[in-house]
Amino acid sequence: MRGDQRQRGFALLITLVIVVMGSLFVVTSQLEFASRKYSRDEANLKSLTLAKDALIGWAINYRDRNNAVAANTPVFGYLPCPDSLTGDGSVTFNCSAANLAAVGLLPYQALGLPDLRDADGNCLWYAVSGTFKNDLMATSTLMNWDAQGQFQILDSSGNTLAAPNDANGGAAAVIIAPGAPLATQDRNGTGPAQSQPCNVNPANQQALSSYLDGGYTFATFAVTGANNTITLTQGTRGSSTNNDLLVWITPKEIFDLIKKRSDFTNIATGTPVGQINNFIELAKSTLESRIFDDITNNGGTPRSAAPYLTTPTNQAAYTQGTAWQIGELPSLKVGNYVLTDGSYNSYYDNWNDQFRYLLCSNLNNYCLTINGLKCDGALLFGGESTSLSSTGGPRPTTARQLANYFESALTLASGGSTSSYAGTQDTYSTTTRSTDVVRCLYTRALSFSQDLASFQTVKSAGTTVTTVAGTSVTLATTGTGGAAGTNYGCFWYPTAVPFGNGVRIYFRFRFTSKSEGFTFALADATSNPTTQMCGAGDAAIGYSGNNGSGTIIPIKYPKLGVEFDTKTDAAYNDPSSGGVSTRHITFDYWGNSAGDPNGTDDNVHGNGGSNGDPVNPVSSTTACTTVGGGNKFCRNAMSNNQNHDVHIDITRAYSSTTGQGIYTLKAYFAFNGSYVNCPFAVLTNVAADASASCNPAISDTITITDLAGAGEAMKRVFLGFTTSQGTANQSVVISNLQIMPN
Repeated sequence: MRGDQRQRGFALLITLVIVVMGSLFVVTSQLEFASRKYSRDEANLKSLTLAKDALIGWAINYRDRNNAVAANTPVFGYLPCPDSLTGDGSVTFNCSAANLAAVGLLPYQALGLPDLRDADGNCLWYAVSGTFKNDLMATSTLMNWDAQGQFQILDSSGNTLAAPNDANGGAAAVIIAPGAPLATQDRNGTGPAQSQPCNVNPANQQALSSYLDGGYTFATFAVTGANNTITLTQGTRGSSTNNDLLVWITPKEIFDLIKKRSDFTNIATGTPVGQINNFIELAKSTLESRIFDDITNNGGTPRSAAPYLTTPTNQAAYTQGTAWQIGELPSLKVGNYVLTDGSYNSYYDNWNDQFRYLLCSNLNNYCLTINGLKCDGALLFGGESTSLSSTGGPRPTTARQLANYFESALTLASGGSTSSYAGTQDTYSTTTRSTDVVRCLYTRALSFSQDLASFQTVKSAGTTVTTVAGTSVTLATTGTGGAAGTNYGCFWYPTAVPFGNGVRIYFRFRFTSKSEGFTFALADATSNPTTQMCGAGDAAIGYSGNNGSGTIIPIKYPKLGVEFDTKTDAAYNDPSSGGVSTRHITFDYWGNSAGDPNGTDDNVHGNGGSNGDPVNPVSSTTACTTVGGGNKFCRNAMSNNQNHDVHIDITRAYSSTTGQGIYTLKAYFAFNGSYVNCPFAVLTNVAADASASCNPAISDTITITDLAGAGEAMKRVFLGFTTSQGTANQSVVISNLQIMPN
């Protein structure tokens, strides 16, 4: 009995060992299978992610890669064609027709990638939307931050993971790991004629169905038609019907990175140049040239009514304003009025839907006021959409109405009677990415002939007299009613104007009696928030110093001026040779900002230079008729009762990165009706820089740095004249003033 029990005990022990070993085998097998599965999934994910990153990198650098054709350099955003012919990982040119998606193998060679494979050893496949492929590009859609992908992605249960017109714009491209062949797939006979790494010919129609599991059709789905969405389904590893693993790229992913490029978002004068803002500048300049031609009609006679050369297009789609026409941009690529930089033609082609264009119905009268400036029209840029999604993203095609492009400028864009806009943004910025950009189309010069009555006089309590007649103003100072040397006067246009890229000025002056002289001045509108400003009398010429009135403030820096000085003052480092040769013309900036900011050193020659301040030019013996030598200071008698003509060009290159503006100043003169050095027609033309025809009599280049806490220096400026009395009376007649931003 005990022996039988002992045998039964051994049998039970053996059975228990077998069960335990079996369990260990099952657990070990499961762990090994899970490890293999995890390893395979990790390999797939690594290959797909590398491919996705490389494709996005291609898109956000596309303009850099394709800048050889300067006449029409493409914009950012395009993706490469797949390898749909050879099977060697190279790009296929002219892949499919325009507006059609293209499918093939991943062009890993063009992307600078190794021969990526999925966990089953297959090369990756790749499909690109007809809206995003670079060759042949879509003709019916635009490549900008509202571009939509063509692919819809479903999960294995039919739930939508991505689709056109969702918050991300659907899928612009899809990368596919095809996995092992299904029971219904035969991959034999799908290879190329010659041996290639992928051992598949993507041009073979059998290959498409042998590797991709959804039975997809690409060639008949165009972005122009009703059947424009191509649906792909995310597969599941081990599935008997679809084991394709998909990774996709959304339009938002592409443009979120494009917008981080400094050369996309910088201002037009930044380093590097911001391309979207530079296109806005180019479009503005081109439109202004066309409007200017409408106004002058090449013969000085304005057209009295529409149609104009610059009529907005597609006006029927908009509610017209009471005094202006509104529509879309006319062509900026053909005819006599084209973008001055042809490499931005593609920005016109692909970004024009983001703009609206307003033009006064009668160009004999201003019809709009933009940020205080009278305008012949306006250029509107809507910025990104954040009203539809707080994180931005493409506007759905069904939501592309004015209200989803414009907010603060919607009243302008929607017609009606509102004729002014008081917003402040005139450049696109990612920090205020949805704020409307509104640019005044300011084609007529601010002039005495149209605007003289708007100028304002600021003067001392003595008898500094300003008289206005016709198109001229007389700035006169007399000693009656005030002590000699105390009288001063300034004559300002009361609206601060945008400095922008610079300004051109023309005027004529004539002395009937001389004392101290006068200046043409530009003063920063932030430091000087009112035109109730003027400098002191005597040698300060109304430009520098504290006049002591308590109500009329000094002209604070930053500022610049052109000085016409008719008297020697040794304390101001004026020429000391005596006689008429001491009369001189030069540039004035300011003295030393670290000292008395309202001191009388702002027009002392040679002062400045410390604390980053520009240096006022020093005295010289150069005659103003000696041109082309880089003179900053010159002498001329400026005889009484003679007409003297002045043309000033100032260009400005401002960088928000450095907080500095570089100002290049050039001044041209003709004295006593002598136009030897520069023709009269050039001097009086404020539509163009005089440097194309003449050498300046004086020129200088200075740097103006933003003041701490004051924002961009000289962004908006007040313009006008300053004058003062010394021991003698003075009278100067200034006429025919024209001022035009360049």
